[in-house]
Amino acid sequence: MIPDISLTRANQFYTWGWAFSLIGAAITFIAVLFLMWGTRVRDHDFERQMGELNVEAGNARERAANLEAETIKLKIAAAWRRISKEQHDLIVSSLKGQNFELWVSGVRAENDQEANNLWQDIVETLKDTDLKLVPNTRYASAQGVSINPVIGPNRDSVKAAFAKAGIELFDSRGESQSFSHLEIVIGSKLPPN
Repeated sequence: MIPDISLTRANQFYTWGWAFSLIGAAITFIAVLFLMWGTRVRDHDFERQMGELNVEAGNARERAANLEAETIKLKIAAAWRRISKEQHDLIVSSLKGQNFELWVSGVRAENDQEANNLWQDIVETLKDTDLKLVPNTRYASAQGVSINPVIGPNRDSVKAAFAKAGIELFDSRGESQSFSHLEIVIGSKLPPN
């Protein structure tokens, strides 16, 4: 039951209704403007944060790539030198049919097992050629894989055979070595550059 009101009172209610509706519309309009403004600021902040995160992620990926490259370098530096089947075949094919004396000297196993294993690989490879091998492990220490500076075609053949297999023979400079015979010396790994 709605109470009866006069026409004057009804007109007042009608006017107030419109006034409150307009005030409500104005408040809603202002509220929508605040919502739009706040959303715009929040979106800009979100985009800024995402940009910063993308930059940080890019930097992290770059650091990870650098660390991976460094890890590969360290693994290569730590890996033991060995003669592969392909290297074996290249050296043998290059020296097959040549007949001269070649000393193959290395570091004693108790001083450097890695160098001694490479020495064994090289001796086993050269046994498949026609060279007269003189294998020995007389050195307490040496570095790299070197050949003494006895000049001649035999030295050039040995250097070329190893170079073909991707193994560089450095020129020996040791004073304790006898340079009266052709000799390869297998020593410890050279420090990384």
